[in-house]
Amino acid sequence: GKTFFANEIAQRAAASGFRVLAGEAVTVRAGDGADAPTSPLHLFMPMFEWLRDHCHEYGTPETDRLLGANARLLGELAPALRRLPGADSWPAPAPLPPVAARERYVRAVLDTVARLAETQPLLVTLDDAQWADDLSAAVLEAMSEHFVETTPVVVLAAYRSEEVSEPLRRLSSRPWVERIPLRRLNAAEVGTVAGDMLSSAELEPQVM
Repeated sequence: GKTFFANEIAQRAAASGFRVLAGEAVTVRAGDGADAPTSPLHLFMPMFEWLRDHCHEYGTPETDRLLGANARLLGELAPALRRLPGADSWPAPAPLPPVAARERYVRAVLDTVARLAETQPLLVTLDDAQWADDLSAAVLEAMSEHFVETTPVVVLAAYRSEEVSEPLRRLSSRPWVERIPLRRLNAAEVGTVAGDMLSSAELEPQVM
C-alpha cells in the first residue's frame, strides 16, 4: 500500500545520501462524531521534533542557521520548538491580522524546509495527507514550481484517493507534481506480501 511504498522510497533515499524526515496526519474524534485534524501544522510536527533534538544537541549556531526568527514564530504552534538554545535572542513576532499571520506561518515552514536542505538533500514523507489540517495543506500548496526547482527537496505525500481533499486535488493537478496511483492488491498479491512479512510460503485462508 501507500505506506509501504513511502517507506521503501525513504529507505532508498537515505541510502543515496538524503536526509529523510517523516510526517503523518492523524485525526481525533470531534463532538459530532466526525474525524478532525489534531492541531495546526500537525503534518510537520515530526520535522519540528527533529529540529528540537538537533538544535539541543548542537546548540545556538544550529538554531540560528536552521530557524533564526522562525523559532519563536513556529514555537507558537509547535511546542517542540519552544525553549531552543539561542531562540530568545530573536525578537518576538509582531502581531498581524489573521490572513497575514497565516501567510507568515506558511513562509516560515517553507523557509525552514529550504534551510534543512542547504547542506544535504531532503526527502519529506507525509502519510495520510488526506487528513492534513488547513495550515499544513496551505504549506503544501505554497510549494511553487520555483521552490521545487531551486530547493533540493522531494516531498512525498501519500493519501487515499477515495478521501482526497480539495487542496490535494489542486496540488496534484499541477504540472510539476507527479502522481503515482497505487491500485489495490488482489487476494493473491496480499498473500504474497503477507507471506514475505511472515517468512511463510503458504498461509492458511483464515490468516488472509
